[in-house]
Amino acid sequence: MKARPLVVLGAACLGLALFYFSLERQAPVAGSGREKLFPLDQGEISGIEIREGTVISLVRKGRTWWVEGRPDFPADQGEVARLVGALVHIPVVKTIDGPKDEFGLRSPAMEIVLSTARGKRRLFLGSDSPTSTFCYAFLEGRKDVLLLPAATRALFRKSLFSLMDRHLVRIDPRGVTQVRIVKRGSILALVRDRKGAWRLVDEYGMKLGRERVNGFFRDLGAIEALSFPGDGPVPENPDVRIEMTSKQGGLWLKMWKEGQKAYALSSCQQGRAEISPAFLHTVPSGPDDLLDRSIVEIPAGMVGKIALGSRGERVFLREGGVWFDGKRKVVRGELLDDVVRGLNAAEYEDEYLLVPGDAGAGAFLRIYADPGSAPFDITLYSQYYVAVGKKVFRINEGAMKGLKESLDTLVEANR
Repeated sequence: MKARPLVVLGAACLGLALFYFSLERQAPVAGSGREKLFPLDQGEISGIEIREGTVISLVRKGRTWWVEGRPDFPADQGEVARLVGALVHIPVVKTIDGPKDEFGLRSPAMEIVLSTARGKRRLFLGSDSPTSTFCYAFLEGRKDVLLLPAATRALFRKSLFSLMDRHLVRIDPRGVTQVRIVKRGSILALVRDRKGAWRLVDEYGMKLGRERVNGFFRDLGAIEALSFPGDGPVPENPDVRIEMTSKQGGLWLKMWKEGQKAYALSSCQQGRAEISPAFLHTVPSGPDDLLDRSIVEIPAGMVGKIALGSRGERVFLREGGVWFDGKRKVVRGELLDDVVRGLNAAEYEDEYLLVPGDAGAGAFLRIYADPGSAPFDITLYSQYYVAVGKKVFRINEGAMKGLKESLDTLVEANR
């Protein structure tokens, strides 16, 4: 007799499970398989609030998303853009008629509020379906229960750390006019001249490599916080201090090591942040890390004539963007452009007064760019040496190999 209640209870549980399972398998309401939960354009959403124990509020100001706080601080624009892009495509799998209490919606586990110009839309997420394939939801203003993909819950289950902008430096390098770097007592000051070139601030005003300076800015922009450990000591003389002046205002960054870990503080992230120690090594230590080591600057877009051989044995002319060898169109003419780009990209490792004795035979080419200026006389030697006019440089093996392969392939293709 005692076993009878257990049998009845088991049958009831089985029946309830079969009931819920049948809800997942029932035919969808006409058109509901294609219905979107939020029939909105991404640009219509101006705010997102996620409530799951704690509250995270995102607000759009112009084109930029911010995390609401005291004060507000920038959100990770890419992460929020992915969230917004995904939520406007959430499908309503099915609609169910039934009391909300049976689907975990009496006390919803999560609430999402979207703000638009037309008002707020509130979504409540209840329990998962028996197969965990879907979750039950209720949208304020509707009477039915919605069956949504289970991934909907994961989409909104975000931490504050995942949504905030963790970059230590936020600045447009194009607007920066001055940089001051202090690294372990060594001071490196840079300034952008009227022509846009970067130079050292010293009595010589030596020119700095454009790509090297751009690389420095790229490295700064890549610094992200691994965590925010809270308040802690900030050394009076950190290992690295960087100050920048721009049209947007001033910016500063401090970085230092404590044991095996590295920390940073910046004008963008006032909180003490843990960062990768590798970033301290990317900061230039002296002028040699940034000096311009290019061997030549040829205005590539203006090159109209290239002569091979000391006596101009082979002449290539560009007409209407197409290279010609006499009256014949050059086969693989892009190789001539590759040579010019390769020369502009090459950086020297050493400079000589005379051509070294082991340089071997040289291949001469004369490049005409600006009709009002003298041509560029280039000699590529068999080793790693390049002569530009009367200057002789040694470049790395990879750069020389690329230049020679382009020339050899060009000549072979146009025999």
